[in-house]
Amino acid sequence: AGNPEPDLWIIQPQELVLATTGDTVSLNCTVLGDGPSGPKRWFRGAGLSWEAIYNFEGISHPNMTAARASSRDFSILLQGASAERAGTYYCVKFQRKLNRQHLSGPGTRLRVKANRTSPQETEFTNEHVDRLFPSDLLSVFTLVVLGLKTMTLAALLLALAAYWRRRQQEDIKTPGPAGLGPP
Repeated sequence: AGNPEPDLWIIQPQELVLATTGDTVSLNCTVLGDGPSGPKRWFRGAGLSWEAIYNFEGISHPNMTAARASSRDFSILLQGASAERAGTYYCVKFQRKLNRQHLSGPGTRLRVKANRTSPQETEFTNEHVDRLFPSDLLSVFTLVVLGLKTMTLAALLLALAAYWRRRQQEDIKTPGPAGLGPP
């Protein structure tokens, strides 16, 4: 969308936010650098199915408020998380002159789980495909490596124990030198 200037960054530090139905969720966005004048807005969805969620010029969905801590902070609070509000949220910088998207953040995925007191313990999401995030992949990789190391060590110890046992049995059965023993 346009030619973003190299000195403008939109930082959305959360790849994934997990919430329970009814929670208040903070979606963080920091805009650093300069770019064309224009508003910052939040959208949910992807491609052509973007839904406008929050506009810092006053237009927003119900239960959405700005949580700005500084002039560079464009974070929002979503009150009353629900399965219907799950999805990927994007913080976007627009060009005022052309009223078009200038630069978008990488997105924050919101997953909403049913209340623990409900009979259903299922996790709801509006997205059909789960993707592994780098941190999840690293955790899985670490567990696999540790598991392989443990299995290798256990196999080595079993082999060593079998070797010692066989050697002890051979030492007991083997006669002295040159087959000479006591008369």
